[in-house]
Amino acid sequence: GIFSPTENLISVKDASFAWSEDQPPLFEKVDFTIGSRARIAILGKNGCGKTSLLNILVGDTDPTTGKVSRHLGCRIARLQQHHYKGEQLDPNLTPLEHMRRMPQEETSSVGLHDPETRQEETAQRSFLSNFGIVGTRAVLPVRYLSGGQRMRVALAVVLYRRPDMLILDEPTNHLDADTVRALCEALSTFEGAILAVSHDESFVNKVINASVDGSTKDPNALPGELWVMSKQRLQRFDGSFKEYKKMITKKVLAGKDF
Repeated sequence: GIFSPTENLISVKDASFAWSEDQPPLFEKVDFTIGSRARIAILGKNGCGKTSLLNILVGDTDPTTGKVSRHLGCRIARLQQHHYKGEQLDPNLTPLEHMRRMPQEETSSVGLHDPETRQEETAQRSFLSNFGIVGTRAVLPVRYLSGGQRMRVALAVVLYRRPDMLILDEPTNHLDADTVRALCEALSTFEGAILAVSHDESFVNKVINASVDGSTKDPNALPGELWVMSKQRLQRFDGSFKEYKKMITKKVLAGKDF
């Protein structure tokens, strides 16, 4: 990315969000920043406002009150929860055709080439090969690919424009173990910021790499953070995912809200 490790990409100040004036806010007084190399997982029960917060971060929705500032020039990409037959992939198009539909820019992952030339196809095939889409897989309609291969194509589409930040909303929902593994592998080389809403302990541990003391399982990875959306607040959780689950179980057994 073009941003130094110390720069913030997004700053959220005193943000709240409610669907209407006569409804209580989903969340309020949210304050946090996202650095250019951040690894953040947002946890919380369904319906507490996590996806609404993501919509605010990418600019699809405005906060009811408060302010969201994005660094000028920051590119934010979002891997859709339903990328197949949804916003990101067309089942009838091949991976190569998905690449050709992307904005052809000098700053993209493949650079700028004359359209429909061998040079352009070679560059696009080379880019797809980084995600394990090689040979005939690149010219097969997406509907004939496995779940793991579709996820790799969706990631290639998302990373094509070289985003500085990646937002993932429950990325492992409905995926088998091999596909989740493929996703984790593909994300391991991403150098920008990652913000994920996820309840998948294995995914969070591998991609977000959060720990209590700042140490990480991967010595080359940056320590991640866990944030919890609960009772209309977003707060950092100083513990591991395992400890978060233990805390939630304890509250549920005691009949308390969380």
